[in-house]
Amino acid sequence: MNKIEKIILISALCFWSIIFIFFIYALNNTVITFGVILCLIAIGSICLVVNQYKKTQIKRQEANVLEENYQKALNILHNANTIEEYQEAFDCFVKCGFYKDSELLRDRCCNTINKIVQTTEARKQEEYKQQIEARKKEIESYIKGKSILETADKLEDYQCALQLFKEAGSYKDADSLCKHCLSMVNEIKENYQKGIQAMSYANTIEEYQEAINYFTKCKKYLDSEYLQKNCKDIIYAIEQEIKEKEEYENLLKQCKELLDNKKAISPEDFFEIRKNKIIDEFTGVYVIYNIDKDMYYVGQATRIIFRVNQHFTGRGNGDVYADYKYGDSFTIRLLPLSTSGYDSLDRFEKEMIDATGAYINGYNKTQGNN
Repeated sequence: MNKIEKIILISALCFWSIIFIFFIYALNNTVITFGVILCLIAIGSICLVVNQYKKTQIKRQEANVLEENYQKALNILHNANTIEEYQEAFDCFVKCGFYKDSELLRDRCCNTINKIVQTTEARKQEEYKQQIEARKKEIESYIKGKSILETADKLEDYQCALQLFKEAGSYKDADSLCKHCLSMVNEIKENYQKGIQAMSYANTIEEYQEAINYFTKCKKYLDSEYLQKNCKDIIYAIEQEIKEKEEYENLLKQCKELLDNKKAISPEDFFEIRKNKIIDEFTGVYVIYNIDKDMYYVGQATRIIFRVNQHFTGRGNGDVYADYKYGDSFTIRLLPLSTSGYDSLDRFEKEMIDATGAYINGYNKTQGNN
């Protein structure tokens, strides 16, 4: 039982004691008057005590509220990291007035808030500066990437531009240019692989030209320039081969025309011409043909009548003489160098050997004189 409760209890006892005494002396007027006075005094005392009790309770409640606010402020201050949290702690300490060290802690909150504001501002300025530097770097990367892309002629240029556009981030159309460079890199690699494949299967000029077209799009990737040159060399070789073949076929055609335009004679007719000297000696090429075996013999001579006679009298080609001796039928054509269109007897003989197949399927053991 606290002090106030004891006072209230004593006052109540006094009040009821006075009432009891009043009834005992109720018949005496003086006593009644005195009793009334005492009652009034008792009632006044009780009112004073009750009023004092209410004031004490209010002060106690206020003290409890101050303590709660103080503890709440301390707890917030202990865990505070942001301006908002320190501001909340400051507001709680304001509610505490001058309770305990609330004023000191309010000053502490204010100082901390000011420091945070200063630090935040400095951090913002630093971040802004970093953003400016980053933006500047993005712009520089974009400009450099654009410059490289405009003159790009090889894979490394597109890869370099691609890296710069990545560093440019979202500046202008850096993203689309980045995609373009990546597409070009993939396209160059794909064209290189297609060129390798086309070249590996190529046999004709058109197929090698297709490989060249792929390597041309490779922008100097790896050895694409060397492979492109290699394909061109092969195409040139094929063209030369075709040209030589055409020239050779024309020459063969010319030789065959010479043969067709020259009348064939039999060995007997030849002997008759030789005997009667119907034809004078001349420089040229002779073509001996075995009708039965479909075989040719081609030779050259500065004295053509004399040389052909040797073949049919056993002093020339032994195989020709043997077949003639055993009864095979032959024809002879005598072709003057002067009317052949050739300026070289060796070349005339060689091409006539090729035209008749005398080396491949005939009597000739060589392809002619070099």
